[in-house]
Amino acid sequence: MAFADLLHKLFKTDVRKQNVWDITVSELVAMGVKAVTVDADNTTSYDGTIEPLPFSHDWISELQNAGIRVLLLSNATTERASQLANQYGIPVIGMALKPLPFGYLRAALKLRLAPSKICMIGDQLFTDILGANFIGFKSIYVYPYKPEERNVISYRLRRLAEKLIFEYQDKKYGGNRVHSFEN
Repeated sequence: MAFADLLHKLFKTDVRKQNVWDITVSELVAMGVKAVTVDADNTTSYDGTIEPLPFSHDWISELQNAGIRVLLLSNATTERASQLANQYGIPVIGMALKPLPFGYLRAALKLRLAPSKICMIGDQLFTDILGANFIGFKSIYVYPYKPEERNVISYRLRRLAEKLIFEYQDKKYGGNRVHSFEN
């Protein structure tokens, strides 16, 4: 396997969307998803806070009303992740250590579902998506709600690497900035 193909396998997303509220119940059902694990910072909340992003609560409620279970899977402290999850009324796993498999495995056990029935939704290719691919979750990458104000240099380097990987994948496997991958 060529290095580029390995990178694609590790970092492929099933879908890319601008934000979580662009993800519809029908899309998740078509993917065979029974539950989603969602990230906190810049995905369902403002970075480093317990303040939900606009429409996140409504979107989570919509999924729940359709029978799709939702769990917050975050590298944030357990206390901060729990405070956010409590606002949504969903279970939580904080200090998940993404991209390591431990948090994902705990989520699958907590949800009592096979990894292939769970979709990780997050804004970081090197944590959320990489970990999902390690464990066999489906994945949806959402673009960060806004640039991080902490770890600015690290943020810029990660986002540059993500951009280069996405550009390569789009060129080699087809598609555009916000799309679905078939491979």
